[in-house]
Amino acid sequence: MNSTAPRPRGRRLGNRIFTVLLLALIVSAYNVRLRPSPGPARPFSAVPAQGPTVDGTSYPCGHDTIPMPHERHRTTSELLGSESTFTDHPVCPGVTPIKAIHFRELRARINTLRRRAGLPPVQWTDTTLKAGVTAVKRIHLTELRAAVNAVYDALRRPRPGYTDAEVTAGATAVKAVHIMDLRAAVGIMDELPPAIAGISVNCSKPPTARIEDNFEWAPRSFYRLVVGETLRCHVTAIYDNGTVGPATVTWHTHTGSGVSVDSDGVILAKQVAPTNVYIDVARFQQDGTGRRRGEEGIDYVLDVVVEEPYGYYDDAFWRELAFNDHDCPSATCGGPMDERILWRLPNPSPNVFVLTTGLPAYYVRQIEDLAPQAIAELTSVPYSGRVVTGNIDSQRSEPGWITFEGLATGWPPKTEACRGFPAGGEGWSGAAKLGAEIGCVGFNLDVVGEREDADLSNLIRHELGHALGFSHTSRWWGIDIMAVANPHSPYSKQELHHGNFAYTRERGETYAEIALPKASRSSGTARLRLSPFAHGGVIVD
Repeated sequence: MNSTAPRPRGRRLGNRIFTVLLLALIVSAYNVRLRPSPGPARPFSAVPAQGPTVDGTSYPCGHDTIPMPHERHRTTSELLGSESTFTDHPVCPGVTPIKAIHFRELRARINTLRRRAGLPPVQWTDTTLKAGVTAVKRIHLTELRAAVNAVYDALRRPRPGYTDAEVTAGATAVKAVHIMDLRAAVGIMDELPPAIAGISVNCSKPPTARIEDNFEWAPRSFYRLVVGETLRCHVTAIYDNGTVGPATVTWHTHTGSGVSVDSDGVILAKQVAPTNVYIDVARFQQDGTGRRRGEEGIDYVLDVVVEEPYGYYDDAFWRELAFNDHDCPSATCGGPMDERILWRLPNPSPNVFVLTTGLPAYYVRQIEDLAPQAIAELTSVPYSGRVVTGNIDSQRSEPGWITFEGLATGWPPKTEACRGFPAGGEGWSGAAKLGAEIGCVGFNLDVVGEREDADLSNLIRHELGHALGFSHTSRWWGIDIMAVANPHSPYSKQELHHGNFAYTRERGETYAEIALPKASRSSGTARLRLSPFAHGGVIVD
C-alpha cells in the first residue's frame, strides 16, 4: 500500500481513542497522594512523580548524573552523605518513578549536613525503605524538611522555601519538586568544612584483639603490657568526605589504674592491673572550638591489661589453675585441697579433630592455625600431634584426641567424644572436658555467632586450657585467658609459668605431693574421688 494513501476513518478514530485513554491513565498514575502514617499507600517505585522541577527550572531529562550546585561531578552508588551526584538527577515529572533511593540519599546527605553543623543525626521513620514494599508516607517528606530546617536555623540562615509548604495526607500528590527542593537545600554542604565521621587509632604494637562494631560499648582495642612498658598511640580523624587529618583528642583513664597517659597518647604501664584508656574526639571541628550544640563526639577505648614482666610461682594461683580452687574452693565441692589431683594430659601434644559439619569454615581455619600453637604455649612442649578435619564418619573419639564441635539449640553433639554436652542455648560460649583423655571442646554458635570476622583466639585458648587439665582463675578480669571472662590473648605470663610447670609433673599427683617452688604447704597422701569438676567433667563457660 502507498504510504501517502489516506487512512481509513475508523483507524484514525481508534488511534484518537487510544491516545485519550493513555493520557487519562498517565494523569491518574501521577496523582499518588501522600498518606498519613500509618495507613495504606502506594509503594516506592510504583509511579512517576508529579509536577514541575524546582522553581520551574527546565532540566534535560534522561541524564542520570547532572551535578547540583555546590556539588562535585562524580558518580557513586553509596549513601555515605558525601558531595556526590544524586540518582535520577533531575527527577523528571511524569518520567521518573518515585524511588526509595531518592529518600535514602537525602537522609544520608542530611545527616552528614547536620554533623557538619554540629547537630545530632535524625532517627528516621521507617529506617529501612524497601522499593515496592514501604508505603510513601507524609512523614517521610516532612521529617526531611524539618531536619534541613534545623541546619539552617543552626547556621542562622533563612530557611529554604518548599513547594506545597503544607503537606496534607491523602490530598497532596508526590511531586518531583518535593525531591528537587530538598536536593537544592542540601547543596550548602560544600560551604561547610567536613566533620569527623570516625577515627583511626594506631599504636606502637598491634592489639591482641579489636572490636569495631559493638552495639553496647564504644569500639575498642585490647592490649597486654608488662610493668614499665610504653605504648605510643596516634589518632587520625576520618572526615565525612573521605579525607583524613589530625584530631583533637582528650585522653583519660580510670582513677588508680595501672597506666598513665599523657596528652600525646603515650601510655606507660605502672602496676599490675586492668584498665581502660578512653579516647574522646570532638566531632565538630569547624571553628576549632570542639563540641557544639550537645554533640557527643566519638569515643574509642583502649582496653589495657598490665601484668608482671615475668612469671613467678604463686600458691594461690597454682591452686586455682591446676586444682580448681576458684570454682570449688570448699571441701564439700572439690574435696580437701591436699587430696586434689593434677589432671594434665598424659600426652602433652594431643591430636586435634575438627568436626566440619555445621561449623563455619572460618572457625575451622582458626582452630587449625591456633590449636597447635596454644597447646605448645601452655605445655612448653613443641607440638608433635596431628590436626585433622572431617565429617562425622571421620571422627576420632578415642584416647589422645581432642574433638572440636559446633553446638546450637536443637543441635545435640554428634561425636562420641562430646556426648553429654549441652545443645546450645543462652548463657555460655564454650564447653570442654577437663583433662579427659578422650577430650572435647564445644562452641555454642547461638552465643558466639557466625560472623566471618569473629576473633575466636581467646575462646579457643580458654577451652583448650580446660582440655589440657586447667581450671578457671580469679585474677582481675582481662589478665588471664583462663579467667571466666577475658577478651585478651595470648596466655598471661603466670598461666604460662604454672602451666609449663604442671607439664613437668606426673598426671595423677596430688596437690600435697607436688613441691611447688617457694611454697610451704601441709602434706597429705589421700587421692581425691572424681567430682563433677574433676577429670572428665564438663566445664561450661
